Amino acid sequence: MEIDGGTWNNGRHTRPAGYAADCESLFIAALMGWTVLRFTGEHVRQGQAFAVVAEALRVASHRSSG
Repeated sequence: MEIDGGTWNNGRHTRPAGYAADCESLFIAALMGWTVLRFTGEHVRQGQAFAVVAEALRVASHRSSG
């Protein structure tokens, strides 16, 4: 899970070097078989991030047991 701060105020994740670093870490994670869920601070504050992570864990648990 990655939480991108500064979404609306020119934070690290929206500037060229930060965006490039994010892309690199995400493609490395994908090559290693990881699924990365990206959220903004607003997603966390509103509870949306928690709901998505809970659903992802539920789906993963269902796959591993079936």
